[in-house]
Order: sequence, then structure tokens, then C-alpha cells
Amino acid sequence: MKRLAWLAGAVLAPVVLTPAAAQESEESEIALLDPRAQGVSVDELETFADIFVEIEKTSTKYEMELASVASEREARALESQMQRETLETIQRHGWTEEKYEEVNETVNANPELSERALALIEERS
Repeated sequence: MKRLAWLAGAVLAPVVLTPAAAQESEESEIALLDPRAQGVSVDELETFADIFVEIEKTSTKYEMELASVASEREARALESQMQRETLETIQRHGWTEEKYEEVNETVNANPELSERALALIEERS
């Protein structure tokens, strides 16, 4: 669960903290940002957004289920299943967990790239 929390949570902070910035980015030059200049290609940023949205859906589904479990054993089983589904999502897009983490770190390290990723994520949500 800690691994999944890091994967999804590392990008969640900008998503939660900068909604106004994301809306502005659609109307600003940031929307035209070429991610390749930031070490992430346009295709990688698009794929990252696709994966992120799918992981968020999986996380939401399991959070609801986890809220109603009766035992710690059942909770661990659900967390394990959620981690498997998350990894399957990443792999279905032709990425490894390491690739997702690398792009995630790059996106989070650059505010403009974070805003562009957030705009793509919002388009897909």
C-alpha cells in the first residue's frame, strides 16, 4: 500500500493544491509547453496522464471497499489486489513501474510540467 500511495500520492499533491493554476494553464502559454524540453516527451506526458487517471479510478474504487471491510486481513487482501491492478494498468500502457515513477518525479519537480500534466489529467477525468 505504501508503494501505491507514493505512486498516486506524489502527483496528487499538485492536483489537489493547484486546481486554479490548471484552469489558467489552458488559456496560457503553459498549455503550449513542449514537455520534451523538460525531459519528458509529449507522448510520455499523455501516457502518464492516461495511467494516472486509471490509477485514480482504481484507488477510488478500493478506498470505498476498504472503508467497509470487517477485518485487517480483508483490508490487506484488498490493498494487495489494488496494487496488482495498479501495476497491471502501468504495464498495459507498455511502461514499467520504474518508468512511471521516473516520469512522476520529473513532472513533480517542474511546476510548468505539473500544470500541463494536470490539464491533461483533467481532460481525461
